[in-house]
Amino acid sequence: MSLKQRLTEELKGALKAREEFRVNALREMLGALRYAELEKSGELTESEELSVLSKLKKRHQESIEAFEKGNRSDLANKEREELNVIEKFLPSPLSAEEISQLVKRAIEETQARGLKEMGKVMSALKDRYSGRADGKVVSEEVKRQLSEMGKS
Repeated sequence: MSLKQRLTEELKGALKAREEFRVNALREMLGALRYAELEKSGELTESEELSVLSKLKKRHQESIEAFEKGNRSDLANKEREELNVIEKFLPSPLSAEEISQLVKRAIEETQARGLKEMGKVMSALKDRYSGRADGKVVSEEVKRQLSEMGKS
C-alpha cells in the first residue's frame, strides 16, 4: 500500500472518529504530496514522499518554537499534536552512529579527500538519508569527517 493510500485510509478513520488534529494533519500531508506531484508532473518516488513529509515535520517544529516564544502554548500544543501524526508516517530517524557510518561509506565511495569535495559526498548521500535525518546534521558530519582527513 502506497503512502498516499495509507494516508487516505487513515483520514477516513479519523473523520469517522472525529479526531480534529489527525484530520488536519492527514489533510495537510495529502495536500503537500499532491502539490509536489503537480510540481513534478508525475508520481513521486518513496524518497521524494518522505522528503515532503520531512519538510512538513520541520515546518511544524519551527511553528512550535515560534508559538512558544510568543507565549501561545495553545497553538504550540495544536502543532505538537499534528506533528505527532506526521511523525507516525516517517521512518525512524538515523542515530548519530548510523549517520557517521553512512558519511564514512560515502566518502570512501566518492574518494573525497577534503572539504572542497563536500558537494560530491552530499549528493552521494542524498537518497540514503532522505526523510530519516536532518540535512544540516548530515552536512555537519560530512564537514567534520572531511576536515579530519585534511589534518591527517
